[in-house]
Amino acid sequence: MSICCASGRDTKAGRVVCDGHLRLIEVLRVNIAQLKNLPARCIGDNRSITIVVRLDNQDIYQSTSTVRDSICCIGDDFVHEISSNFSQLHFIISENSRIPRPIGRVSVKKRDIVKHSGEDRWLRVTPISKQNDVSGQICVDLHYDDETSSIALRVVDHSGLNFHEPVDLYLLVTLQGCGRMESKKLKIGSGKESDETLFMECEPRDNHDGQRPQIRLSLWHDVLGGFNSYFHGQVRILLDDTTMRPKSDSSGPQWYYLKPRMSVDEAEETTGENADPSRLGELRLRLFYTADHVLPLEMYKPLQINLINSLSSRPFCASPAGILEYLPSIDLVTIARPLMKIFVQANSIRPLLRILCAQDIVKCQDVNTLFRSQTLASKIIYEQMKFLGHQYLVISLKPVIDMIYNERKCCEVDPSKLKHGGSLESNKLNLIVYGEVAFSRVVDSNHRCPTSLREMFADLRDVVAMHFPGREDVQRLALSSFIVMRFFAAAIMNPRLFGLKREQPDPVVARTLVLVSKILQRLSNCVVSGHTLNVKEPWLAPVMQRFTDETHRLAMLKFLDRISMTEADLSISGESLSILRDGFFIERKMREKRRYLKNLISQRRRYVVLTETEICWQKSKADTEPKGRIQLQEVNHIEPVEDAKNVFRIATSTCEIQLQAPSMIEMNEWIVQIQKQRKRQLMIALRTTEPSELFEIDTERELETIHMALYEHAETLKHWKNALEGTEIPEGQPPLPRALQDQLNECENPEEAKMCFYSTIQDILHGTLLIEKAHRDVVNTFMSQIRSGKGTRELPIGDDNYLLLKSRFQKSLD
Repeated sequence: MSICCASGRDTKAGRVVCDGHLRLIEVLRVNIAQLKNLPARCIGDNRSITIVVRLDNQDIYQSTSTVRDSICCIGDDFVHEISSNFSQLHFIISENSRIPRPIGRVSVKKRDIVKHSGEDRWLRVTPISKQNDVSGQICVDLHYDDETSSIALRVVDHSGLNFHEPVDLYLLVTLQGCGRMESKKLKIGSGKESDETLFMECEPRDNHDGQRPQIRLSLWHDVLGGFNSYFHGQVRILLDDTTMRPKSDSSGPQWYYLKPRMSVDEAEETTGENADPSRLGELRLRLFYTADHVLPLEMYKPLQINLINSLSSRPFCASPAGILEYLPSIDLVTIARPLMKIFVQANSIRPLLRILCAQDIVKCQDVNTLFRSQTLASKIIYEQMKFLGHQYLVISLKPVIDMIYNERKCCEVDPSKLKHGGSLESNKLNLIVYGEVAFSRVVDSNHRCPTSLREMFADLRDVVAMHFPGREDVQRLALSSFIVMRFFAAAIMNPRLFGLKREQPDPVVARTLVLVSKILQRLSNCVVSGHTLNVKEPWLAPVMQRFTDETHRLAMLKFLDRISMTEADLSISGESLSILRDGFFIERKMREKRRYLKNLISQRRRYVVLTETEICWQKSKADTEPKGRIQLQEVNHIEPVEDAKNVFRIATSTCEIQLQAPSMIEMNEWIVQIQKQRKRQLMIALRTTEPSELFEIDTERELETIHMALYEHAETLKHWKNALEGTEIPEGQPPLPRALQDQLNECENPEEAKMCFYSTIQDILHGTLLIEKAHRDVVNTFMSQIRSGKGTRELPIGDDNYLLLKSRFQKSLD
């Protein structure tokens, strides 16, 4: 998860390379399935197991706790966008107690992630060793001084080391292969560079007693005033026999990857093969690695213009945007999400949806199934609700979701699933309470709905009214198909998918969520259809009787009517403020870094609350008056504090607070959420209603996704173009879709429509070819830079991951 500064700078995902002409966006999807064969000492009591996922030394995810057993079913799945280069992915397995105790870890090298992407694998758990738990890079200037016949070395910089407080670093330099072995210490100052240049005498000669001359650099820092030392990694630099200069054939400071003490890969792999795989257990993983190559916006400009101009093309199905839906075996989600963002950014999403919805209505043969099928229109509306309405969803549903998670009351009303000793009457009352709370949170939320979604629902209702005049029931049916069925009810059933909860629900909670979602769906269907409630499950009928009275019916109708009104009240009253996030932190005073004792004494535990307009903190959750508060509109800095573990600061022009989070993951999540809410408050203060200004959209990335969809179907488009010229489509190739042919033939001038379709395909193929040529040119330039510039911060010596990048680039261009 990338962290951007609150200053409003334009930050986009990925790493910028090739002088800004290429952006690499690496995405890692991780599925943690099971853990088995834990040591016997780890099984049998009530303690649970937690897994922390780490990229080198950066924590990116913490799994839900699971009860220890011979086989622990975890079932966590998450996606992480990689913001910087990394070497290994670690899974740290710990048992939960007052002080978490590590059991072991699984480490996967980047090249193995790429090699085995998508594979279901069991990997053995290995002991955690500080000697091998290294990360980071070091930059050294190494050259041979002819005047003194010595090797001169100094440290220029370092980065990514595994410490948070200032430490006393030193480099242990060992010279081998010059007829003797000599070691010296080089102290590294607080400015990340050595205080002096180290000289080691060694004259060039043809034969160094059969030993290859080399320099070994080991990075350490003293602990407890020199009573102990902590190892940070080592580097081995081979020297030329005759010149005593590094064999990398480069001059000036060079960056090197720090390696573990046992840095010989073959030795590690041999040891791993002979080790007992069940000694510390095995972890079942499924890792997915993808990398997008995004060019500057000007390379996609013709594609962007053609997509937006599709709105004026007649017929629409012959336009670049209209053709996408008819590509064979196309994943509609793959194109719906980027297409939605492209048109939102261009402030043209409303006319696009009106066209698509009108097409769906014409195709629909049964009004009761209107917008229930999976079409491009329904997918774009769904993606727009998730994208623009996430904050609305959090405010509306998170309180009831949290209540269900925390209370864990049984709501099972199906006699066939009732556990022994359970009470149907008690469960029924529990379910009614949760159902009423969820219903109230939904129908009372219309004033919180974003203006952009109100406009979308108003347009949807207007298009339906044009085709079904006077049928308000059909209009409400269309609205409920999205706002209730695909948004609120779906989010209640699967809160993780909609970003409402991180942890998986246990079976009791999961069943309650399903039943509450059923209540909302059945009630909505009953209200919009005007028919008597027909409950498929007889055991649910006693509960639904509570929700089918006139009061509930009128409340749902009022909600559907108001949610589709374009008038938007952007002001937020004090009564309507909701808690977006809360948690406990340590408040830190701003003192000198070295005064550890005073820092410790001045720390205070605080309960911190983020609302829509402010962040406030107090001594405990029960306190009614906060110790302090900061208005989000006044915040000008939200950023991590350097050399402090999990600490970030929130500052205005007049005050500042530093908070220490329980983990790096939680710190990052708080920073991102505060930044997003601060931006919304600034836009509201400016009375800005354009969605493209309220939400960050990576236009180049979305256009690259559309380009790749067209590129993958380029052969199909060629055959369709040839078919319009009279050439028969080869056997085995997808024919022109019948639905597309029918739409072209039903136009007032079918021949003109086919010519428009033919011209669109030509433009698509030509534009795709130009973008691919730009990809090829920039990749060739980038690979040239790699070959000539290895040893830079971006491509340190000892990092062989660039070879994966090279092979993947070449494969994609074949």
